[in-house]
Amino acid sequence: MGSKLTKRAEDYSKWYNELVVKADLAENSGVRGMMVIKPYGYAIWEKMQAELDRMFKETGHENAYFPLLIPKSYFSREASHVDGFAKECAVVTHYRLKNDEDGKGIVVDENAKLEEELIIRPTSETIIWDSYRKWIQSYRDLPLLINQWANVMRWEMRTRLFLRTAEFLWQEGHTAHATRDEAIEEAEKPQEQLVPSSEISRDDLINDISEGHIKPLLNLLEKDIHSSLDQIITQMFVVQQMNQDNYNNQAEKIDMQAKSAAIANELESSKLQSENNQITDELDDDALDEEIDNTPTVNLEKSSIGRILVVEDNQLYREMLVSVLTKEKYQVDEANDGLKAIQKIKDSDYDLIIMDLFMPNLDGLNATKQIRTVSGGKDIPVIALTGNKNKEVVRKWFLI
Repeated sequence: MGSKLTKRAEDYSKWYNELVVKADLAENSGVRGMMVIKPYGYAIWEKMQAELDRMFKETGHENAYFPLLIPKSYFSREASHVDGFAKECAVVTHYRLKNDEDGKGIVVDENAKLEEELIIRPTSETIIWDSYRKWIQSYRDLPLLINQWANVMRWEMRTRLFLRTAEFLWQEGHTAHATRDEAIEEAEKPQEQLVPSSEISRDDLINDISEGHIKPLLNLLEKDIHSSLDQIITQMFVVQQMNQDNYNNQAEKIDMQAKSAAIANELESSKLQSENNQITDELDDDALDEEIDNTPTVNLEKSSIGRILVVEDNQLYREMLVSVLTKEKYQVDEANDGLKAIQKIKDSDYDLIIMDLFMPNLDGLNATKQIRTVSGGKDIPVIALTGNKNKEVVRKWFLI
């Protein structure tokens, strides 16, 4: 899933839509702007609803349900209230269908037009308060603390699963009080009164999410990630070995050319000049040997990689990589941006860096450039991670 998912930093909107679909939470329906909430997605809604419903009831609120269809005249009474979403209202004008006389299916029965159009509720204030005026006869009937769990419809032009759809689930609470001060007190009721201190802590909630969702996902993806990383590391070793072999071959050619030139000079020059040339050649050979000796060699044994730095801003991806590598007995450190990675490299020695190219503060390309200037960072192998198919980005990476 992670390898095929658009990066959040590249296209947040596309990343979100893909995440909802791939997580099997919801899908678009055959009706424009409306979604099908699938069992896993609806289970999340049920858990939130159940917890909130319990807390509402503990503070004296009761549930009720009001009609889906609201007479247009109700909105006319409060024109300013509906002004914000008047253009998003769906209107029911007829109450019956009939067979097409030409045999082309079903059509609206033109003789079944409603006397007054009905609005599919965009919100329920108007019809709720129409009921309240009948329920409240004196101050003894107050306060009224009513909550409604319902669906509403707003004909959105641009929709997005869960965030903005034409129809969506919600709750709306409407309370009535004897005085203005009581109404304000209810509205500003301390959060602690709704969420007692004995409730699940933030850390416990994160742990529950990790155990119930993140870890199962890690287990499903671990084999694919392990296989991909193993292939990348193997390829990196092969390339390094080829580079080392090429370097050694080139060094041998230079060495032979230098010695041949020294012999030719000895034959053509005077004894004194030959001695001078011999001294110079010996110095040149020593310098060349020293340069070759100082060139880092690559140990291609997998066990030679003891410590790996994973640099990735996406916490989920980072945890997956760290989990896989840790199980392979590697010692793994992590950083969530390029600046922190550079600091870690200054403080510690690493045998391999796995670097995301798109990160906040300092991206992977520029972080790698700076790493090459840090003492000890010049020769650390760096594996780039990116879902970006831009060839220019890849070209810049290979030029580092």
